[in-house]
Amino acid sequence: SSGINAEYGVVIYKQEDYITGLYNGRKANAFLLYSSWCGHCQKFAPTYKEYAALVADWSSVMTVSGVDCVYDTPVCKKYHVQGYPTLRFIGPTTNTSDVGITYDGDRSKQDLVKWTISMLGEVKNAPVFCLTLALCLKKRRQASFLEPPINPGSWL
Repeated sequence: SSGINAEYGVVIYKQEDYITGLYNGRKANAFLLYSSWCGHCQKFAPTYKEYAALVADWSSVMTVSGVDCVYDTPVCKKYHVQGYPTLRFIGPTTNTSDVGITYDGDRSKQDLVKWTISMLGEVKNAPVFCLTLALCLKKRRQASFLEPPINPGSWL
């Protein structure tokens, strides 16, 4: 069954558990498709864990998750993974054919957070929290990047 890395809050899906996790219609998901033997994945893992810790306060609107394609190859085939690691944003949906939007930016924790805020801001019928985050980020573009954990209320 799925497990949560308690130290970082990353949900690691196993087998078919990802369907109920990703497609529950309540939360958005940052979903990492990786291979445990992949050198790029091993190098990226600490950054992904730091990113998960930075956005942990946003757990009411999103989940940070992953699946190891070595053990769950059919899952990764469904997402047409071309290389590892592949990070996707999947909005709150029950449509299991939604494979999400692939992240192709810099692999820094700051850029991952900015991307997440941007993606949350585009979610249809998003909670006010997400829209506020997106607006606050736009207002602060000229300023230096605020190190999360981000409290959107402090930006207003």
